[in-house]
Amino acid sequence: MKLSALLTQAGWAQDGDAGMAPNGDAGWAQDEGVSVHGASDAQVTGFAIDHRKVAPGTVFGAFRGARFNAEDVIPAAIDAGALAVVSLPGV
Repeated sequence: MKLSALLTQAGWAQDGDAGMAPNGDAGWAQDEGVSVHGASDAQVTGFAIDHRKVAPGTVFGAFRGARFNAEDVIPAAIDAGALAVVSLPGV
């Protein structure tokens, strides 16, 4: 499934303020204050909250936990093939 279709089906709306970047990235937002950035036409193959389990096509959930802040490993997740990152705005 394409990232844009997955987010739309989940009830997310494309953030009009973010628009479409020259590289094809789209900004998406939901009322809960979470943002998603990634290529909207990319094929999603999975979702991971552990950067060590990211493979090409994975959406990475970068959230702060009680012991670990996954926001710190966003670059590693992208290097591993994450096509999008779900995080709090401003990360």
